[in-house]
Amino acid sequence: MATTHGYDKDKRRDHAWPYRDYVIRAFNADRPYTRFLEEQIAGDILYPDTPDGIQATGFLVAGPWDFVGEVELAEGTVEKEKTRLLDRDDMVANTMSTFNSVTIHCARCHNHKFDPIPQTDYYRLQAVFSGVERGDRAYPLSPGMPIPDAAAAPSPSNGYHSGIEAKPDTEKWVQIDLGRSLPIETIRLLPARPTDFADTPGFGFPPSVPCRRLR
Repeated sequence: MATTHGYDKDKRRDHAWPYRDYVIRAFNADRPYTRFLEEQIAGDILYPDTPDGIQATGFLVAGPWDFVGEVELAEGTVEKEKTRLLDRDDMVANTMSTFNSVTIHCARCHNHKFDPIPQTDYYRLQAVFSGVERGDRAYPLSPGMPIPDAAAAPSPSNGYHSGIEAKPDTEKWVQIDLGRSLPIETIRLLPARPTDFADTPGFGFPPSVPCRRLR
């Protein structure tokens, strides 16, 4: 399992390690292959009362994740729907290639004369994963450490930015209230510093700056 999301906002996955530990435990315990497969594909449904049944499903989200498409794109847009379908395609392709040694990518767009799975069956398989939503289950950063208090951990922030528009030439502007009249000699635009990647710039103004969108 990757320890970062991949794509343009390559954020860390601090809670990815339990899945790797699960795989090691399963091998060391000589777990039957059928059970090993079931836990990774549907462990949260078939074995919800066991730690392995929950941690094993990390397999489904082990691939790259498009943070921009999944989080920042507006709901109801074509691009948002495309992002989710591509994410489900990753789940289907990884599952089939790992456990069946069968490629299935071509069937996403058309029937292939060499692949045994037609397009109709591909979308039936994708429907199996259509209800999967990614999340971040809190685990200690290393074994033996307490689970961090979610309320005490600030959410990662790339700063304030205006909404995404359909046309690139849409006019945007902000108003900064200084509280009183002051002479202005210099204007500096500083990007936000995300809390999860403090050494890289964010995508907007720091939230502490008193600015607001007017249009």
